[in-house]
Amino acid sequence: MENQIEPEKDTKGIVDSTNETPPTSKPVTMDNGSRNISMSIIVAGLIIAGAIYFSNGRAPSNVAGTATDTGTLAAGEAAANELAKNVDPVTDSDHIRGSLDAKVTIVEFSDFDCPFCQQVHETFQQIASEYSANDVAWVYRHLPLTQLHPNADIKAFASECAAEQGGNDAFWKFADAYIAVQDPAAGKELPIKVAGEIGLNVAEFQTCLDSNKFFDKVDGHMQNASKSGGRGTPYSIIISGDQYIAVSGAQPYQNFKNQIDALLAN
Repeated sequence: MENQIEPEKDTKGIVDSTNETPPTSKPVTMDNGSRNISMSIIVAGLIIAGAIYFSNGRAPSNVAGTATDTGTLAAGEAAANELAKNVDPVTDSDHIRGSLDAKVTIVEFSDFDCPFCQQVHETFQQIASEYSANDVAWVYRHLPLTQLHPNADIKAFASECAAEQGGNDAFWKFADAYIAVQDPAAGKELPIKVAGEIGLNVAEFQTCLDSNKFFDKVDGHMQNASKSGGRGTPYSIIISGDQYIAVSGAQPYQNFKNQIDALLAN
């Protein structure tokens, strides 16, 4: 899309992020031309940022070990964490890896076609494999940024169709498989192919995907992301008891681990 540029990684592995505000309520056209839908949550103020990253080896805000050498930084973190408390409670209707009663829960708002979401997906896979289900739970919610990735909403709907057919396990199989071969340029053909590869009934899956039946669910996630402080993807909220910690961007594994370990120690 004109004047909307994906952040790129430089030769040192440091990521620079562009901050752009999309037009309000821009209609989204499904790839089969059957229907126009409007993602009403994409409003002025939802700044398109692939992520908010660190530079020169200094950790970003709201990650354990960050230097809070100014009142402004501390106040900004406190405000972000307060806003994060608006996140909808996690329930058994969520897509979750881990226990509902886990000591620490990470709620991730994500876009299936965002390259930085692909990075953080790998980080959370590692966390899920290294911590017990009772210690850490990972929840996936949708924030497709169609101004940057025009087919991202299709992938979100597809994941819900996978869940409808095969439950929580099928959702995560689809998420893992699609994100591994992520292609923002692809329309319905790639998620349909992935659905077949993970053992779903392809005809049933395609009928579901063609129906756009999960528009309202995805839109609800987007609205809650915005209300909770999400200004780009990936956007995560770490919850432990009455503590809510907002984390923007594809932070490295160690940054998340430091935060999780500090919360578990308490």
